[in-house]
Amino acid sequence: DVLASKKECAGALLSVSCMMKERLELAYQLQKQYHVPCYALRTSKTIVMKGPASEMPNIMACVKGPAILSARKSAARFMKLPMPKRVVTAQGMSLEHVAMMNAYEAHRTTRGENTRVAIVDSGVDYTHPGLRNNFDPDDVGYDFVRETNDPQDLHGHGTHVAGIVKSVAPAAKLYALRVLNKDGAGEETDILLAYEKCYELQIPIINCSLGGSGATAKERATVLAAQSYG
Repeated sequence: DVLASKKECAGALLSVSCMMKERLELAYQLQKQYHVPCYALRTSKTIVMKGPASEMPNIMACVKGPAILSARKSAARFMKLPMPKRVVTAQGMSLEHVAMMNAYEAHRTTRGENTRVAIVDSGVDYTHPGLRNNFDPDDVGYDFVRETNDPQDLHGHGTHVAGIVKSVAPAAKLYALRVLNKDGAGEETDILLAYEKCYELQIPIINCSLGGSGATAKERATVLAAQSYG
C-alpha cells in the first residue's frame, strides 16, 4: 500500500494526447489498474504516476493505450540546498533579520491577515512553537515525496523559509507542500504536482526556494499557468 508505507516514491510523466476530461478518466483507470496514485495535470497534457521506485520501471513497461503518445521515466533533476546557519543569541534566536527587511514598518500596513502562503520545499515543522499557530491543524499540507498528509520537514530548509515568511507576514496562514527529501533533493514530478495543488486550493502566494539546471516545457507551462489561476 503506497499511501500507508510512508516510503519515498518515484515519479513518472506520461505525455497524453487527450483533453482534460479524458485525462482525468485515464488517470483514474491507470490508478485503478496499477494501484498507484495517478494525477492528471491541468496545465499540460500530462499524467503523473507515483509509486515505489522498485516497481515503477515494471509499471511503465506495461502502460499502453491509444491515448498515450509516450511514456518516460522522469529525469531525476536533483536539487541540493545547503542548510542555513542559525544565528543564536543568549536569549534564543536572533530576530535582527526582521528589522533588516523593514518588516516592522510594513506591519503598520498589514501583518498578512487573510492571506495564504504555500511553502513548496522540504516540508515544514508545523509543530514549531513559532509556526504552529500559522497552520490549520486540520490541514497543514501534503507530502508528495511519501504521498502522505504529513509534510513534516526532515531536512530543515523549509522550516527556515517558513520562519522568514512568518517574520514578514506574522498573521498569514501557511500551507506546507513537501517536494524535497531529507537530503534536500527532489523530482520535477512532485514540484509540478505541488504547483497544481496550490492552483486547486486557490493559494495566491507560492514560495519555492529551490532550483535546478533548467526548466522543461511541462514545468514552464505549469508556471506560466499560475496567472490564469489567480
